[in-house]
Amino acid sequence: MIGPSVADERANALHALVPASAASTWKRHGVILGLVFFWLTLLGVSALSLLFPVHVFIAMLCIALAEFLIQKKHFFGTGIELALWSAALVHFILSLPSSGKVEAILVFALAAAIVGLRMRNAFAGALASILVVAYAAAKWHSAWPAIAIALVIAVACVLALMIEWRRPSSEQLFAFTAVVMPVAGYVAALILHDGKPDLSIAATFAIAGSAILVVGIMRRDRATMITAAIMIAIASIEARDLVHESYEVKRMFAGALLVAIAAAISRALRDAKRGFVITPSSMTKYDEAMQIAGTIAMAHASPAHAEPQRESGGGNFGGAGASGTY
Repeated sequence: MIGPSVADERANALHALVPASAASTWKRHGVILGLVFFWLTLLGVSALSLLFPVHVFIAMLCIALAEFLIQKKHFFGTGIELALWSAALVHFILSLPSSGKVEAILVFALAAAIVGLRMRNAFAGALASILVVAYAAAKWHSAWPAIAIALVIAVACVLALMIEWRRPSSEQLFAFTAVVMPVAGYVAALILHDGKPDLSIAATFAIAGSAILVVGIMRRDRATMITAAIMIAIASIEARDLVHESYEVKRMFAGALLVAIAAAISRALRDAKRGFVITPSSMTKYDEAMQIAGTIAMAHASPAHAEPQRESGGGNFGGAGASGTY
């Protein structure tokens, strides 16, 4: 038993929508509580490493304890096993001989990818992509390799979101990575060119964001549209010097533009009944969960009801249809 199955992940997803539904037997926590247990576990591992400063021993102990909690106690998504696996790989990397080269970033990226794959964690998987972007920026000391790698990863994740994945964790990984990649590439560019505006960077993000926005509208995917919105916002920030006015005038212009866009969208979708609509609906947040629950219920055949049988035998005495014994 390596981890939750597809049915377990879908049951947890349904339970998140409808708490009254049955969840899987795997123990998991919410985001806040998971973060608390994650940092507490890291604190405990750090204290243990001070008592036993042997990186290989700490790494083996953390992996053994994490797998025990996963296999025997069904911990998956509590934050504890994620912290144990992360600490184990970090201690293993620290035990390796250091050469001081920038390729060490790729080693940590590989460790994050291993943790994300084993624990099916979107944050760890996205961290691996962020470290790859950081390596490109540190290796070539240029903003364009980092931006190019970030945009390629973001586009690949957007294309992956067009596939119907069986596991919700796979979709979460691609969605989260697609959203954070433009930010990672732009932050690397800001660090390398000291925050000076570059119109070529603005044009690149504007073109990529517009293309991804079209895909998001056609697919009606929220993560894709959020990715496109972030890219367009980065392009507008980077092109702020195109308008030689004060910041107050720029803010007024931006606010008026947003109001005009909102009014145009609202007017265009006023009577729409398909696709994106703005007409109030009686649908509730539980409708999707009810449809999923109904589909799962229909998958199980209901037991056939037995036909009533007339019992044989009668009484020993009596009359007019009555008997003396039963």
